[in-house]
Amino acid sequence: MKLNFAIICDNAFTDEVGRLNIIQTFDVIFAPNFPAIHPRLSIVTNYALEEKDKKDEEYKQTLTIINSSAKEPIISLENVVTPKVGKERNIQYITNIVGLSFPVESVYEVSARVNGKDFGKVVAINVDRSTAKSN
Repeated sequence: MKLNFAIICDNAFTDEVGRLNIIQTFDVIFAPNFPAIHPRLSIVTNYALEEKDKKDEEYKQTLTIINSSAKEPIISLENVVTPKVGKERNIQYITNIVGLSFPVESVYEVSARVNGKDFGKVVAINVDRSTAKSN
């Protein structure tokens, strides 16, 4: 199994035929005060299955968001996907998070693990005290 992509966005969902919809990707959150509460975000991860991975089983992903300067986790979440045997080449997870609190200004790393395989840091969010600049 290998990681195809990991994306942070405002919202993600699959439609009635299984197509992935990703709305407004980002990697920076501007926050004037801390702790900063982000109202809602989604983390989308997609993995390619190899032949040896294609079994009739569940794939459990654990995402952990870590303050990179303090090396402390702020949240850990699990999702489970059961692919259709022989039909799926990729598996994907949409992890929706509501009311995520960032205690301090920092870069927050998102690490992933699927069925015990550690993928390490897959994406990061820079939580910055400054305000967004207008053009």
